Amino acid sequence: MTAQAILNRADFRTALALAVKIVERRNTTPILSNIALRSVGDSVTVQSTDLDIQATITMPGTLADNAFSTTIPAHLVRDIERKAPASDDVEMTTDGTKSTMRLGRVKFDVMGIDPADWEELAVTGKINADFLANAGAIIDALAFCEGAISTEETRYCLNGVYMHSARNENGADVLRFVATDGHRLRCRDIPLAMLSEEAGAQLPNMPGVIIPRKTVAFMLDVFGRKNAPDDVRIVVNTSKARFVSGNVDIVTKLIDGTFPDYSRVVPKRGDKVAKVDRKDLAECIKAVTCISSERGRAVKLAFETGNLTLSVHNPDAGCSETVLTCTYEGEPLEIGFNATYLLAECANYANDALTLQLSESGSPALIHAGADKG
Repeated sequence: MTAQAILNRADFRTALALAVKIVERRNTTPILSNIALRSVGDSVTVQSTDLDIQATITMPGTLADNAFSTTIPAHLVRDIERKAPASDDVEMTTDGTKSTMRLGRVKFDVMGIDPADWEELAVTGKINADFLANAGAIIDALAFCEGAISTEETRYCLNGVYMHSARNENGADVLRFVATDGHRLRCRDIPLAMLSEEAGAQLPNMPGVIIPRKTVAFMLDVFGRKNAPDDVRIVVNTSKARFVSGNVDIVTKLIDGTFPDYSRVVPKRGDKVAKVDRKDLAECIKAVTCISSERGRAVKLAFETGNLTLSVHNPDAGCSETVLTCTYEGEPLEIGFNATYLLAECANYANDALTLQLSESGSPALIHAGADKG
């Protein structure tokens, strides 16, 4: 039985651009190289999956037979759409496995796979949380934590962002996002005022879940796209999570493991506090590390009242040093950091001022932006 659909080409192009981000170009399972197109009411959905993450993009205003359903090669169809002559619509007919696409004056016959073999992910069973969150806050939190996600596959519990309910230092309930690679740790809180409960959610008691690195990157693309909605719906059970933003529905498996007790490694409030201009610090780090060797990217920071001295020593090339003004309270202190990590933190904040809380030369430092410790 042949079914037909007429798709708005601009909407189809946008849906394909998102869907192919999930599809690997080389797959041992052929159907995972495809996208599924189905009629749902008055719309057609484009769905892609790698069995760990699934994206469903709904294209409204399309015309399709109720039985329209097919799977077609994702990257091939993306190339066809990008290179075909201009047209307002994409006309498609399919018998399920073979599809004919007409774009303007060009017709393409594309072989697919029976959609009956397609596997879908769904969040079912007991729901631990179901709420709406401000999209901007979610973007800020995920983007802030993304750079600290570990890439070591042997430490799989660190290969994502840990999302859970917590209480901040003032005792207020927050939704907290944490990521660490063992060298640095980033933590970002979203006040409950930016969330609204749905379906009996109990946010303060929501258990922690680990969102995989690939899902985090994909969500940043989806939530940050042009004209994206202001809110994101988040649904969580013990093994999967669902994120809905407008016409995009994301379902992801969660990392099965226990995130380490990060609170044990976060330094307590140090007795030495330095406040420095973020841009000046980044500029000085870039300057003094020009002399660094590729193997050692360390920079030494010497704090004293009113001044911060940055220096780098390279036995093969020489030394470099610069001084910048800072506000410092405490005994003089010398401490070394990985310059790349420090530069990343300078780039990760919007505020002009950074506050560093320090204790000893061999102890970690706590960095936050101005008075905002979220």
